[in-house]
Amino acid sequence: VKTSHRLCALHRVACLDYAEVAEHCVTQLPSRFHQYGWIGKGLVNLFLILTQLGFCSVYILFVSKNLTQVFEACDWSFTFREVLLIVLPLFLLGVFIRDLKTLAVFSGIANFLQLICIIIIFQYILRDLKWDEAQLVPQEATDLSLFFGLAMFSLEGIGVILPLENDVAKPRTFHHVIWVSMIVVSINYIAMGFFGYLAFPDSISGSITLNLPHKNETRDIPYIYVKLFYATSIFLSYFLQFYVAIDILAPRVLAMMPAAVRAAGEGFFRLLLVVITASLAAGVPALGLFISLVGAFGSSALAMIFPPTLANIVFWHELSLPCIIKNVLISMVGVIGMFVGTYATINEMRKKL
Repeated sequence: VKTSHRLCALHRVACLDYAEVAEHCVTQLPSRFHQYGWIGKGLVNLFLILTQLGFCSVYILFVSKNLTQVFEACDWSFTFREVLLIVLPLFLLGVFIRDLKTLAVFSGIANFLQLICIIIIFQYILRDLKWDEAQLVPQEATDLSLFFGLAMFSLEGIGVILPLENDVAKPRTFHHVIWVSMIVVSINYIAMGFFGYLAFPDSISGSITLNLPHKNETRDIPYIYVKLFYATSIFLSYFLQFYVAIDILAPRVLAMMPAAVRAAGEGFFRLLLVVITASLAAGVPALGLFISLVGAFGSSALAMIFPPTLANIVFWHELSLPCIIKNVLISMVGVIGMFVGTYATINEMRKKL
């Protein structure tokens, strides 16, 4: 965000998106590199598209898996792929919502539902904790690689930070919102992951909601509603993640179409992307591994590799040597984690598919 503010001031523009920040950063390098700004923009856009569509696939898989258990509680027998086909029309309709402010309202509703669910989940997992230090020690090196991908996936909002900042009423105070949000979310993720693993050590699923009871009994009703509410919140969040990908791809695709068919072509392209993300979700049913793959490959680049690199380029004459070294180390950790995490996740997928 600070890098974007500096470049906006230097180039006298109102706002820049993530890819434009990467493109304009090149102007801070020696003049012989200025012609290569398109490479930085292209790389960021590529990772944004792959990552956001990956998030969308994970969201569809999450919704389908949780609703499958909700249906089981109602004595309705469906496979998760059948449930995916049932909810797919809702996703297809929702992607025609183009207004970012409307999507922000959806996100607010989703956050409220998640807050209710988190409270109920914590009261369940904290009721009967069994402390065992051996559970907290990784059994294999691949466990750490998979964890890296899962941790990076938690930074799923990285692609929508600048679009949201550019659309809020007071963008200059937006960084305060980011700091508070990151602190709250980080504490929640750490606590949920730590206590959730203690509660379900050997049977932990890709989402802790899948570990909650879902039998057709009165005592399980609150947890069945948790699955339903969380599935609804993730469904509502899908469209904000989709917005980033379509905002990058649609103008380029529509530019290749005749003007007379662009309106219909844009609608068809939106539907096609939803079908692609749904097909990926149906093809990779292991939710935890899918999350790790998206996090390791896409989120690590967008959250750990690009930001410190861009900051070093723009602020190199202002940063102290320790700060520059810190940024370089963060980028190196991101690169190593990206390759090792992606390899380990794909290897685990091959074993389970």
